[in-house]
Amino acid sequence: MKAPQPKRAGHRFLRVLAVAAAIICLCAVTASAFEINIFKMFAQWTQEIFQFHTEEVSSQGAEYASGTMLDTSQTLEGALIEAGITQPASPKWIPEGFAFSGVKSYLDIGEPMYTALYEDETTDHTIIVSVNVHQKPQASVQEKDDSQVTVYTAGGIDHYFMQNEGVLSATWFVGNLECKISGDVSESEMETMINSIYEE
Repeated sequence: MKAPQPKRAGHRFLRVLAVAAAIICLCAVTASAFEINIFKMFAQWTQEIFQFHTEEVSSQGAEYASGTMLDTSQTLEGALIEAGITQPASPKWIPEGFAFSGVKSYLDIGEPMYTALYEDETTDHTIIVSVNVHQKPQASVQEKDDSQVTVYTAGGIDHYFMQNEGVLSATWFVGNLECKISGDVSESEMETMINSIYEE
């Protein structure tokens, strides 16, 4: 049996390349027909799952699928505006299972503080959003355990995540406002709450 001629082997290799190129082009055309950019996939994960999704899924607010969008009466926004505070500081989204419980204003404790409480009646878990209005540069001391502090940037602001006794907190400054979210939530849920602060 004769060995294949180099010329014929070269033709066979070119045919394989042509078929592969045609398949890639067909996939790209098919993806384009369904308005999916196969080269722009985004990773998303929780503690339980990891998945890739397209830009279209992300832009349609898939991250809000397991939570509740809040109106102004369920956030600190109304109380802050009434006090002349217009900087964004209050989340507009909370994780699934939590419900708005109330807003409190503490105006006679030296420096004003505003808090919003969200509760999950099934688990007794809570989320507390607070804003301290400082008259001069200062900050409160916050307890934490020995886990690492991580930084999450959103809206051009660094938010500092830390744990204390199994409860996650995020704290940051906006001008003279010392803001904090503390609750029985995951990091991804905390990030989504923070992202919602800066969305129009």
